[in-house]
Amino acid sequence: MSIRIDFIAKVKFRTAKEGGRKSPAVEGYRPDLKFEFSESMFMAHQSWIEKDIVYPGDEIHARVTLASPHLLANKLAIGTGFTLNEGIYIVGYGQIEEIINPDLIKKV
Repeated sequence: MSIRIDFIAKVKFRTAKEGGRKSPAVEGYRPDLKFEFSESMFMAHQSWIEKDIVYPGDEIHARVTLASPHLLANKLAIGTGFTLNEGIYIVGYGQIEEIINPDLIKKV
């Protein structure tokens, strides 16, 4: 059984000193994403490409699966930025590098 992947992104986690995570994020991490163009947050599942555990301060590539991709139909582009959120806390930043789900691609 294959897992649907909506896009690939480069993500950077803030350190605890910067207000980010105090503990590592493991495979299957599920933060909320807030995109540059939206006031809403979208739940997403992330799996790491380079390693299984991501420590505060790490930068890594992630496969991202959105919980409700239809809400972002025709809205994403390469380079779109977003924050990784745990509740009210911004724990990291990301930028889309490749869009796998064609329904998400912003129409020009």
